[in-house]
Amino acid sequence: KLQIKEMGFDALIGALKTGKVDMVISGMSATPERAKQVEFSKSYTEEKQIMVVKKDQASKYKNVADFSGKKVGAQKQSTQEQIAKAELQGAKIVPLEKANDVIAQVEYGKIDAAVMSNIVAGAYVQKTPSLKIIDPKFATGKAPTVVALPKGDTAMKNQVNKTIDKVRKDHMWAGWMDQAYKLQNQSNSFWSKYGSFFIKGAAYTLLFALLTVIAGTILGTILALMRRSSIWILKAIAVVYVEFIRGTPLMVQAF
Repeated sequence: KLQIKEMGFDALIGALKTGKVDMVISGMSATPERAKQVEFSKSYTEEKQIMVVKKDQASKYKNVADFSGKKVGAQKQSTQEQIAKAELQGAKIVPLEKANDVIAQVEYGKIDAAVMSNIVAGAYVQKTPSLKIIDPKFATGKAPTVVALPKGDTAMKNQVNKTIDKVRKDHMWAGWMDQAYKLQNQSNSFWSKYGSFFIKGAAYTLLFALLTVIAGTILGTILALMRRSSIWILKAIAVVYVEFIRGTPLMVQAF
């Protein structure tokens, strides 16, 4: 059964090398440095590097030189962070763990802009009207996006490549991206997200309360009969138990 683990981008290759995950599908670009540590599949798409800024500030930025002295965010240890450091001379680069952290900081004015891939940026900008994608004309062109696999695992690599071939041949990629955007942009209510957990929790609470009432009624009846019994040992046990329970709140309060 498929298990998806959400991690910071900077932790992905380490998790793959240590066996915590079996593959990485996270908008990863193939680079020579990464190729020394992991296997790469065929490219399943290409991503263009762009920037995200606040819509009301977009007219200020025409090219990379306009970001000198500005705070620019990018995911840690990503291609976008490397591009930002290499091409945005004079900008202060702010590495952040996740793409949504980068977008949130641009949205709330903590940073002036973010370097992202056009596919990832498109998903966020589509649901955030205050943001806009701009093309500062990076020297770095489109980069192939690949699946990362454990080094030497050719069997898994071959299987992944077969799937990629099928996806590209049948033009499934565009349809899947549209579905992904729609799912991401859904604004689910609290009830639709957590309603089943609320109902289950309420049911368990009521069941526990009912069992407690039944158990208390049975125990109370037994103790009452024991206290009225003519057998002194039963009466003594009942008296000691009742007096102990009655006195417990006073002892707790004293402490």
